Amino acid sequence: GEIYSLYRAGILTGGNRRGAFSPNASIQRSEVAAIVTRMAYRSLRQKFELEIPTWPELTEQSRAEDGFFANSAMLGNSLAQGMQLYSGLGRMSFFCYQSVTVSSAGTYVEELCAHQYDKVYIEYGINEIYMDPDAFAAAYGKIVDRIREAMPEAEIYVMAITPVTKERSDEGSFTMTRINSMNAALYAMCREHECWYLDCCTLLEDDTGYLRGEYAGWDGSPHLSTAGYQAWAEIIRTYYV
Repeated sequence: GEIYSLYRAGILTGGNRRGAFSPNASIQRSEVAAIVTRMAYRSLRQKFELEIPTWPELTEQSRAEDGFFANSAMLGNSLAQGMQLYSGLGRMSFFCYQSVTVSSAGTYVEELCAHQYDKVYIEYGINEIYMDPDAFAAAYGKIVDRIREAMPEAEIYVMAITPVTKERSDEGSFTMTRINSMNAALYAMCREHECWYLDCCTLLEDDTGYLRGEYAGWDGSPHLSTAGYQAWAEIIRTYYV
């Protein structure tokens, strides 16, 4: 209650455009000075309007250049390793490991959480394709919560499971029906856990709802070609907050 009173009085404004308050962070000398002077001088108090988030939807923005990703990180599986090698997102830090799943990612999540980032991108799903979608989303949500606990002001982007070609889907292992079901569960999780859903599935599909052929990698899919990873990077560069 006391914190909200200080917000309403224009003494506190929060740490970002949504008024984030980080009670466990160390306060800086400059922050103490700002609070004291605003309490003493009414003319210095701030007037501001908090932005209401619209989780989990993202809209297309102007293309972000490399500097935008200077304090960002990607957490994930072998697809994220491909992004590290071929995406051109050289300013981003990567915590990605082959065959890792939402159930086995704990150590790597803690490695990530030992740092502070402005933006965190997460990619899991191809190794969990046979999981119950709700169980998958629940395990994913725990990862999101842990990252938010460690970095309360970071923007968290959950990236959709990428599509596969019609040929791969017809084999019956990575079907688009299955991928779409898992992504629907991820979308709902993002809404519940108040993070962003980056729809790199739909944006990599062709007109028939399958991965574009030129984006298919060495195994046909779900791994991508260099062109596929670069197209994915363009999605990251143009859908953000």
